[in-house]
Amino acid sequence: ALPGHKLREVRFCGVPENLLRELHNLGRQPGGERLPLHRVDLSNAGRMCKHATKSLKILSCSTLSELKLSAVHFWPGPLRNLGHALGQCPSLLFLDMSDCTLPPLGKFPSSSLSFWGHVCGLSALEELDLSRVAFNGHELVLHRHIARLHSLRRFAFSRTDCSPFDMNNLVPSLAHLRHLTHLRLAGNTLDARAMYSLATSAAQWPELQRLDLSGCELAATQESWEFLLGAVGSWCPHLRDLDLSHSVTSPPA
Repeated sequence: ALPGHKLREVRFCGVPENLLRELHNLGRQPGGERLPLHRVDLSNAGRMCKHATKSLKILSCSTLSELKLSAVHFWPGPLRNLGHALGQCPSLLFLDMSDCTLPPLGKFPSSSLSFWGHVCGLSALEELDLSRVAFNGHELVLHRHIARLHSLRRFAFSRTDCSPFDMNNLVPSLAHLRHLTHLRLAGNTLDARAMYSLATSAAQWPELQRLDLSGCELAATQESWEFLLGAVGSWCPHLRDLDLSHSVTSPPA
């Protein structure tokens, strides 16, 4: 009974699973066409298991520009279907998956490969928030695909469950994101190799305005510190905010 042809924004934050299941019915107009939605917020939906798979069809919308899915616990099926839905969102500019929990990669590798392949194929995406995500191994796939996000301007990867080894793989891939203006890596552990990679990558970020390393455990040497700060100062002329507050270095630098 809703005036579907005028509906542009849907917010179903924290709805019970039985209601989320029926969300796909809202995504169609009487003639069967998809609604021209611009913004969808399904944050705090809790555990998104196989019963909620149909609800993700509402996201298969060429006009969708903003999607919030923070604090969702994904099962493999819905994660795979989310990837397929995102593959039909060429206009998506903002994706928030902060505080999400992903299924273990080892048990469901095909779901992960499909999902990240579609996410990193979003050619218009400008902002991606993966802060505090429980990756459960998915970071091994992410670092192989993230270089395809050529339009990305804001990337948040704060306080994740990634190990120093994982960060060593991810940071060099960020050099391909040449339009970055805001990079948040707060609360992660970066060793000397990651610091050198970060410094080298800075040469590819001439538009960088903010670099957030607050709360990081930086297992760095004096040389890696000098290299990073010198690189940022030389290659990032638009940098306005460098946050190192509450970071801990080992050994002290």
